[in-house]
Amino acid sequence: KVQTVDNAIAKLILWDTCDEEKYRTRQFYTKCDGIILVFDLTKIDTFNNLEYWFSDIEKNTQDNPVIAVVGNKNDLKEKIVINSDEFKNYMNNKDDTKHIKIPPWEKPLFLSLMTFIGGYMNAYTYITRDKILANMHTANMSKLGIKLALGQLKNALSFFIPIVACILGAAFSQWVKYRVEKNKYKGDWRKIALILESIALFGVGLIPTSVFDLIVTNIVSFLMGYQLCLFKKCFDIAYSTTICTGNIRNIGELSYYSVSEKSRYSIKKVLILTLLTFSFAVGAIPGTLISLAISIKAVWVCSFILLGLVIWINNYEIKYKSLDSNK
Repeated sequence: KVQTVDNAIAKLILWDTCDEEKYRTRQFYTKCDGIILVFDLTKIDTFNNLEYWFSDIEKNTQDNPVIAVVGNKNDLKEKIVINSDEFKNYMNNKDDTKHIKIPPWEKPLFLSLMTFIGGYMNAYTYITRDKILANMHTANMSKLGIKLALGQLKNALSFFIPIVACILGAAFSQWVKYRVEKNKYKGDWRKIALILESIALFGVGLIPTSVFDLIVTNIVSFLMGYQLCLFKKCFDIAYSTTICTGNIRNIGELSYYSVSEKSRYSIKKVLILTLLTFSFAVGAIPGTLISLAISIKAVWVCSFILLGLVIWINNYEIKYKSLDSNK
């Protein structure tokens, strides 16, 4: 945009990188006079990423552009995790980020445990329920089409039902979110969601092997679709704790950008995302061995892990509620 300001012609050019790796290049900093860094007040990882951006700006600029930092979504009062005091402290001393409260679900260990459960449950149904992978819906889609093509409608139904169960599980998670938030629960709704999943998985361990396998595997498929919607991002990019295909795609894309841009930040993201994704395979190992050892009760391992994650979230909420009340 060209505009006359104080009898001088000014040319305004705006670039929006959209926080995408392919736009993190020196050319976007060349001859820039000002930079606006925008972070999401409801997402701690976008706030943590400010340090990377300041470092990147310092590395790629020579003219000391004016930098403005803006927090958006200030209208979502109940979801804000960065308060004004934290923001002011950060801007006064950018290098000290120990005061920032990072919720458990933003930490790699938390997400790796959730992904571990996804792999564990696949191995569990494979060993205890006639080699059925209850959480492999890409394969189920393919087998559904194959059976329909062969005219085997009855067999096709056995692959269609798990897909529907997964869809219903995802829908149920959103209903749980709606009910918890409607009742004005002050903590994170996913703590309640994890308690419900833990109880459900414990119940699965009480279902005898005499019960039709498809009933149990469809219950597990429902629960994995439910879990799929609880924690959906890592480094502010799409992430799944029960399905690996999208995660593998993200690893490939980030690998390209980390090499092409020689970005240490991107390399770190690739390494962590790779470890998280392979937590699925790691989970399948004890899922197999424990299921062989104690059969249907092996699922209780996941139930107890989920309770541990609930305690982690609860301790976090208690800690920062106490800190906030003392301010």
